[in-house]
Amino acid sequence: MGGSVPSCRKRKYIANEKDNEEEDQPKKKKGSPFGNEAYVNSLTEQCQILHEWYLKMTKETDLPPSIMGFISNEVLHSGCSHLSIAFDNVHLLYQYKELDVQLVRVWTLHMIEEAQRLDQQKLEFLDPEFISWKYGDEDIGTVADYIFKVLAASEGKDHIVGAYNAKSKRHWIAVVIDLTTASVIYMDSMDHPQDSYKLIKTAIDRAWDSFMQLEAARKKYPTGKQLYHHFSFPCNKQPPENTQCGFYTCSYMQALVFAKPPIQILDDNHIPRWRLPESALQENDLQSIREEICKFINQEILEKNGKYYSANAHTT
Repeated sequence: MGGSVPSCRKRKYIANEKDNEEEDQPKKKKGSPFGNEAYVNSLTEQCQILHEWYLKMTKETDLPPSIMGFISNEVLHSGCSHLSIAFDNVHLLYQYKELDVQLVRVWTLHMIEEAQRLDQQKLEFLDPEFISWKYGDEDIGTVADYIFKVLAASEGKDHIVGAYNAKSKRHWIAVVIDLTTASVIYMDSMDHPQDSYKLIKTAIDRAWDSFMQLEAARKKYPTGKQLYHHFSFPCNKQPPENTQCGFYTCSYMQALVFAKPPIQILDDNHIPRWRLPESALQENDLQSIREEICKFINQEILEKNGKYYSANAHTT
């Protein structure tokens, strides 16, 4: 395909998704706790550990703290890059509000590690930063090149999973490319119109066309095998007027990782065989996702022996 996937260079980050919330979020005063004493004491273990680290770091530096991590190229096929997690966004995580793209990347890394732990060998993952229009424009060509690169490296995989933030909606959904049925499944907690996905659909279609040419050369698929797009897939739905679509998208990804293999999402006629409940997530579901994100940050990013620890610095 035309163009190339950037490698090992500093990149911009996509803006936070906000769903139906006001554009201007109040900023948390630097160094102040995320809540009163009763609230902090009610936090789960890993959330408390991260909160204590935040308070300690704000006392030791005059700069607003950001958690820094490093992702090597082979993990997400998107070039080696840095995580940079602002604590304003961690505070929103604690309040069960919108998830910044860097926190969704953290969850994606966590799902990769969980898939390996569970010997879930048929799953591949996309970088949510790369497919969510992080350049601030509709660079379909670059995104298509990246998805093609992941498809080309998907030997032995059944499903490619990614969290996608639609720029027009500032809304997270899960996108699953099902290689077993040549289909794409969209898991959306708010069932937005199909037009909301037109950019990522176009990028995937372009990548698939190039992939089919590659597979024809490899003599695996006949040239021109059509890709089917399945919208409005049955999945948990969020209540109106909240900003938790990031949590819902994380839950869809987790359900796939924990599903008993082999996973058959659609049958040969593109009818759903694997379903999720359509009820809203409960507070214990949100709490579990928040705790897992904090645990991953504590153990895999902040610890010097963590897989995604950055030797340069923890804060900027």
